[in-house]
Amino acid sequence: MIAEDTVLSDRYRIVSVLGRGGMGRVYEAVDLERDERVAVKVLRTAEPRDLRRFASESKVLAQLDHHAIVRMLGTGQHGDTPYLVMQLVGGRSLADELRDGPLDPDQVRRIGRDVADALAYAHRRDVVHRDVKPGNVLIGEDGSAHLADFGIARLADVTGFTSTGVTMGTAAYLAPEQARGGGVGPPADVYALGLVLLEALTGEKAFSGTPTEAAVARLSRDPAIPDRLDDGWRQLLRRLTARDPQARPSAEDVASLLEQEPSAAALDTVALPPGDGDTTTELPSPTTPQRPGRVRRVLPGLVLTVIAVVAVAVVLWALPPDQTRPQPQEPATTAPAAELPQPLEDSLNRLDQEVSG
Repeated sequence: MIAEDTVLSDRYRIVSVLGRGGMGRVYEAVDLERDERVAVKVLRTAEPRDLRRFASESKVLAQLDHHAIVRMLGTGQHGDTPYLVMQLVGGRSLADELRDGPLDPDQVRRIGRDVADALAYAHRRDVVHRDVKPGNVLIGEDGSAHLADFGIARLADVTGFTSTGVTMGTAAYLAPEQARGGGVGPPADVYALGLVLLEALTGEKAFSGTPTEAAVARLSRDPAIPDRLDDGWRQLLRRLTARDPQARPSAEDVASLLEQEPSAAALDTVALPPGDGDTTTELPSPTTPQRPGRVRRVLPGLVLTVIAVVAVAVVLWALPPDQTRPQPQEPATTAPAAELPQPLEDSLNRLDQEVSG
């Protein structure tokens, strides 16, 4: 931890700690050259993985100049520890706001419009955020929203998708394709935005339970959208959280739709990207009762469910520990593939023996 009044690079005087997360701490500081307050993100560790992510964030943020994206103002190094200097956004995060309960629909609309506009800007530059969540949405004192922490964003390749087999993001807001560890593109950000808006309107996360339970649930069903919401909101949220990425509107379309209160008529004018329709396969319910004499028919469904649970467990096990315990607003980090946790491996071995026997 850096002490108050420490001056970094003879320019940035540390004032106080704003927050801490998986990568390090964020401080409020004063830029002595410009006489203005800034945010300084200092890496907590010097692990190669963190350094790579830090370098990635610097590269991405340097390209982005948008009113709803937290601006990067500079970089530096304090001893052996690198840091980013960023725009200081007054106010609170959306996560802080939601601790007091759901928000007014018009406020949610304006926040959603700003975040969608920021995502559309990033997507046009082949940047996928991949960690859209309430803790990364900062609400300014004037009510405007700013999208922060592009630390796990990766420049999309020429196909517009990140490489498969690498899962990054916060477990509660992963898109189904992220939970599967598959290719991730702009639609994953749109899905996460849908979950964020739904949570802002209801005050509750869309999928409850442990990270593994929540991730498995999103593979087999859509989030529950309360009937008490206006029809326009319900239809918009269904589109944003469609399990098929091709069935989701673009961030640009979402920003346009949220210029005014969502309506079914406006949604009908939104063209979907070309695709093969909803190709998501329904997973059989693991709680379906097994009838006598139907073992051969039920067993394949059980195996498919177990495979899905294992796949999600591996994905979530590869996330850092702070993503699988209740420590709110910890930024996600990338972890290398890991072996299955021993309890899960033992359970699967027992299941295999029971099925074989």
